[in-house]
Amino acid sequence: EDMPMATDTIKTHVEGGDLMYAFDCRLRTKSGDWCWVHHRGKVTERNPHGAPVRMSGVHQDCTARILAEQDRVGRLEAEAQNRAKSRLLAMLSHEIRTPMNAILGYAQLLQRESGLNIRQREYLDTIDSSGQHLLSLINDLLDMARLESGRISTVYSEFDIHQTVLNIHRMFCLRAIEKGVNLTFWSAPDVPSRLRTDMGKFRQVVTNLLSNALKFTEKGSVRVEISV
Repeated sequence: EDMPMATDTIKTHVEGGDLMYAFDCRLRTKSGDWCWVHHRGKVTERNPHGAPVRMSGVHQDCTARILAEQDRVGRLEAEAQNRAKSRLLAMLSHEIRTPMNAILGYAQLLQRESGLNIRQREYLDTIDSSGQHLLSLINDLLDMARLESGRISTVYSEFDIHQTVLNIHRMFCLRAIEKGVNLTFWSAPDVPSRLRTDMGKFRQVVTNLLSNALKFTEKGSVRVEISV
């Protein structure tokens, strides 16, 4: 692939275009390996008609320099991509949070209304918990950006594990019904009611597992079991 560039550069010099030629290209060594070589030279003698009769120059192994430059360029490009991704995630976070907070606000206002039957309250609870989960997903996106930059953080809290799993169950009930898949949860008697860990990451793990299970189950059932 380097041959046309090398040939054109030398040809331009020979025809009197440049005082000296210089370029980097790849050469295959006698052992069959490839290396980078810096070529530098010039025509040192011409005949009366101007045609070259003698040339001199140097071939210098520059493999280490080229590889270092490629590595530096690769790191700069990766850093630029990460910065662009972080800016995009921050923008998406802001754009999603605004309408999501409105949805949650109105759902919470409706929860205070009197005269709601049990099913209606369950629907509102599902809207609220699903909205809260969406907000946590936004934080997860930002966590991904922080993780790639080595700035991941863990936030510990104590929460009701059964209620958390029940809220996740409500989010997937409709999808399971639409697919005709029976979705069940089971908890061992010795599972404590409260758990201390990063609730956001706990919800993310359970949600991802359950989402994949429903996605790849065409018929039958999906069963989530909690045990110590």
